[in-house]
Amino acid sequence: MPTIRDAIIKYGAHDAVGKSMLALSDIKRLLDEGLAEYRQAVKTSIVAARDALRGDADPIIWDDMVIRTAPCRNVYHLYEFLDGLLEKYLPLVNGPTDQPAAIDLSAGIVYGGYWSRGIGARVLVCFGARKQFDAMLETYAVPGKLFGKFEAGAAVEKRADAWLEGMVFPLRGPDATVDTRLHV
Repeated sequence: MPTIRDAIIKYGAHDAVGKSMLALSDIKRLLDEGLAEYRQAVKTSIVAARDALRGDADPIIWDDMVIRTAPCRNVYHLYEFLDGLLEKYLPLVNGPTDQPAAIDLSAGIVYGGYWSRGIGARVLVCFGARKQFDAMLETYAVPGKLFGKFEAGAAVEKRADAWLEGMVFPLRGPDATVDTRLHV
């Protein structure tokens, strides 16, 4: 058994025990340890909210454009705000074209549709300068659609501070379908 156990662990198993040696307390311990290891692996592998929204765009240029669009204290404040807004929706996966979130500098709003692995559904993420956010959002709300193309339900997440405001909406219709293709 020790040889088999060592081989199984070497190739990625958390642990291994023989049926004849298994006690009820071992099951609980193995489950607790395995879940803790899984949570740590997922936690360290989640892409930060800013990276998911940015896609493959140049980080310096994207950050600069976003801060011009939605002025805030500094880039770290922006990152902290986005992480707080999107924490339970991470990891986010970009759509089929792997585009970054749209940045509308003139309107002062940033938005994009993503697959949320955190909740297993498509979501629309948008944020901007707090003072103008509600007015900007209304400007882009065509009956039944946001930004002219997203069929969204009522906001499921809202976050605001002195500088920024953001919302997350569930998507319906064709935007809510899962893209099953692998994007590397």
